[in-house]
Amino acid sequence: RDVNSFTLLDVLGFGAMGKVRLVRHKRTGLHFALKAVAKDTVTHRGTRAARLVIAERDALSALERSPHDRVARMFAHFQDATSLYILLEYVPGGELRSKMRRHGRFSEQVTRFFVAAIATAIDHLHAVVGVAHRDLKPENVLLDNRGYPKLCDLGSCARLGGRSYSAVGTPEYLAPEVIDPAAGRLDLSPTSRTSGYDARAVDWWALGVLAFEMTHGRPPFRARNVHALYRAIAAGDVKYSKRCTADFIDVVGRRGFMARDPSKRLG
Repeated sequence: RDVNSFTLLDVLGFGAMGKVRLVRHKRTGLHFALKAVAKDTVTHRGTRAARLVIAERDALSALERSPHDRVARMFAHFQDATSLYILLEYVPGGELRSKMRRHGRFSEQVTRFFVAAIATAIDHLHAVVGVAHRDLKPENVLLDNRGYPKLCDLGSCARLGGRSYSAVGTPEYLAPEVIDPAAGRLDLSPTSRTSGYDARAVDWWALGVLAFEMTHGRPPFRARNVHALYRAIAAGDVKYSKRCTADFIDVVGRRGFMARDPSKRLG
């Protein structure tokens, strides 16, 4: 396969390392999502970027061997002189973020449906594929034509089997152990974080943040700038709506997905 086998259609979005377009296969007429990563971008960003591209390709290849209904599939990967390409399943229902914007807030019942489905995807990535996603957010959850979610964009994933040291992800969804609470900033230096963190626990924390945002119409931590946001996450004060049931707060909050101690986090 090569990119000339496809008709390029709409831009679907931008992943951690590249642009994703809707494409139509010229011979079969089938639609796919094609992720393109410019080789210059990888070269410019250095070794860490190259590792992320390789990790995504390897994780998607593992998913080819052990697919899961709630994770978008890869069908092929190829390259040309300027770009690396990953041919992915096209999921027609758009991002979960768009649905959240239209509805404002979800009921706990609807939120439980999405959380349960996404949790099975996360567990499959951890237990079968052997990677952590590390950038769970509404933009990285797509909806199929029945309204079921599919996790996508493994561009920030990390192979399991040891501690993680690099800080990746989206600020509002970062777990407190990824943040340097004293400075109120990301701890980007591996030498200053000798113990590292468990990337699996980071995914479960992000699922708790997503569950909160679905029911409240906003993330649990907000601030006037990113440094204040990191301090708020490190402090961990979350105010729940009076509409929330005790069971929901237990699952999402300090005794569940957003437990401060990663080893006690639900997941």
